[in-house]
Amino acid sequence: MSYVSIERNERPELWAILKRALPDYRKRSFALVLTDSVTPLGTSWDGGSRSFYVVCNPDGSNPRPAKLGPNTGWPNFATPEPTAVTREQIVIQGGTFRGKTAPATLYLPTDQTRTGIPTPWEPVETEPYGC
Repeated sequence: MSYVSIERNERPELWAILKRALPDYRKRSFALVLTDSVTPLGTSWDGGSRSFYVVCNPDGSNPRPAKLGPNTGWPNFATPEPTAVTREQIVIQGGTFRGKTAPATLYLPTDQTRTGIPTPWEPVETEPYGC
C-alpha cells in the first residue's frame, strides 16, 4: 500500500474526483492510497470522531455509501467486510475528527494504468512558471 499527502493545487485531476464525490469537502489537502481493498473502520461516533466511506466511479460520479456488512455499529463491533478498489469503483474516506472535518483519503487501485488516472509519482505536463 502506497500513501502520499497531496495539496489540492498539486493534482487538480485528483481534486476534481474528490470534489465530485464529496462536494462539501473544503480542506486544502487530501491523502492518496494505492490499494486493492479497503476495510471501513471507525464508522461509529467515538469522542467526536467518525469516518464514512463512499464508493464511486473512477471519475467521482455516482457516489454511494460503502456497504459495511451486518452488525458493524454499536453495540455489535464486528469487523466490516473489505470493499474492493477496482478500475470500476474507487473508495473515498471522509469524516470528522474532534468535531472538525477530517482530511479525506482517496483510495485508488494499485494498477493505475487501467483507470487512466495518473499517480502522483508520474510527471504532469505543466506550463513553465512565468510564461
